[in-house]
Amino acid sequence: MDFEWLENEILLHALNDSEKKILKEVFEVKEFEFGDHIINQGDTEKAMYIIRSGTATVSCSLEGKKTYLGSVYSGGIVGEMSFLREQPASATVYAMAHISAYKITRDSYCKLLVLNQEIVLNLLSYIQSYMAESLVATNQRLSTTNVDLALYHARGETLNRASN
Repeated sequence: MDFEWLENEILLHALNDSEKKILKEVFEVKEFEFGDHIINQGDTEKAMYIIRSGTATVSCSLEGKKTYLGSVYSGGIVGEMSFLREQPASATVYAMAHISAYKITRDSYCKLLVLNQEIVLNLLSYIQSYMAESLVATNQRLSTTNVDLALYHARGETLNRASN
């Protein structure tokens, strides 16, 4: 477990030996290779993964159609929505390269809540910031898409009027 990375990138807090021991108990280091599924849409495991290194792709299927949602890199989180909402996974996540990740289940998180609330607060702060940044990025993509669609429809209306 890369405690220095967790201290500097995720928790923003220097860990003492006791805290390192706790993190070893609640985080599971997971390795994935290209093509491995990390999470499958509909999974009920209620775990999230903090990507230490590598790249993951996120997609979902709606009415039988697979839709690419984005990529996640080092420092990114996957599974956070089902983890926090205690709902089945809303997307599929698979490795696009070798991935090293830290997995925490809902049960382990509850254990951490009892053992060290400071780490929980730092982790929640990181999750909150990550989700907020993801939402901003999604809003920007959607606003660009909506502008493109508006232009398309405007051109379509012009073409329809000209043909009448």
